[in-house]
Amino acid sequence: MQSAANWGTHIGIALSDLGINSPGLSGTVYLERATYLHLGMDLSLNAGGIDYTIKEMRSVKYNERQYFDHPAFGSSPWCPR
Repeated sequence: MQSAANWGTHIGIALSDLGINSPGLSGTVYLERATYLHLGMDLSLNAGGIDYTIKEMRSVKYNERQYFDHPAFGSSPWCPR
């Protein structure tokens, strides 16, 4: 459970604190409160000596799924198919 921080703070939870410990993958997930609730991710993946990032934030609605995607993340060996 994470409470929403004030808009623009990018205070989040590290992936390792969420129990996600995958080689080469690091970053944070955060919630921010403005007029609407926003979910953000700042993720880095080192795969084969190449660094990939997902830095995205979007407004979310209760019980609505959100997909944050990057082609390199989906083809990584840590990602189960």
